[in-house]
Amino acid sequence: MPKIVLITGCTTGFGLALAIRLGKDEAKRYLVYATLPFLHEKDALVAQAGEAVDDTIFIRHLDVTKENTIESVVVEIIQTHGSIDVLVNNAGIPLTAPVETLSLADHKQVMDINFWGTFLTIRYVLPHMKKQRSGRIINMASIAGVLSVPYDPLYCASKFAVESLSLSLAVELQAFNVAVSIISPSVAATNMSKRAVSIAKELGVMESGMDDRTKQLYTTYTTMWQHDESAFQPVDEVIEVIIKAMTDEKPIFRYLTSTAAENLAKVKLIDTTGNAEIEGVNELTKNLFISAANS
Repeated sequence: MPKIVLITGCTTGFGLALAIRLGKDEAKRYLVYATLPFLHEKDALVAQAGEAVDDTIFIRHLDVTKENTIESVVVEIIQTHGSIDVLVNNAGIPLTAPVETLSLADHKQVMDINFWGTFLTIRYVLPHMKKQRSGRIINMASIAGVLSVPYDPLYCASKFAVESLSLSLAVELQAFNVAVSIISPSVAATNMSKRAVSIAKELGVMESGMDDRTKQLYTTYTTMWQHDESAFQPVDEVIEVIIKAMTDEKPIFRYLTSTAAENLAKVKLIDTTGNAEIEGVNELTKNLFISAANS
């Protein structure tokens, strides 16, 4: 039986690439619900999916900030297939800007999509995974969820929050045989870095009245990242890691997608797999959830 996979944020980047990769699997091991917040932006997905559309790839509207759209897709999947085997929370938005230059609403949107969107999608999928006593939840985090970087305070905060949410769930869901993993790339060859600056410009960051020194530093920093693409990790390499998290017999908690990400993580983490964190929480809770899984 093919695995039923729900992916958020399939307009571009990792979500698009993963949906195509799984949906075009020669053995047809996956049925993919590739979701987008705006269906009028599905052209790239449709073009790359080709004959897989409505065969192994099902394109649906899902805005992670709108509960009714999440519920609608989850209900459809359950009614059609009876289960959801894998949830990949990929939807996300970047924003690179000094904190004082944009409105609270602009900054909150990052947290609404990156963190609350992940939370809400899990909230609707989880009862079904608990009932079936199986499932994989894979949350796209970032090395920015381990070490923060300049001018990305809300993006980094959202990824730190995703890490914290994921660890809490990873422990408690052991009792239901549901595995939770996070994927932590460093800088990959998507349009994320350029999009982060582009969004800030559209929101008026350069007209915000920031002081001259901040403007100089911000301009230098963002220009450096937009033009230094030699170290960007190919998207296909990240997709391989996501699939590994989906298929590993014993998935680990944290998947770092490159040597660069591992080296950065080692600055802060002793065990970069994250399994020591889960073991520590299991010890703290007297192995309650492991015992429940075996009962």
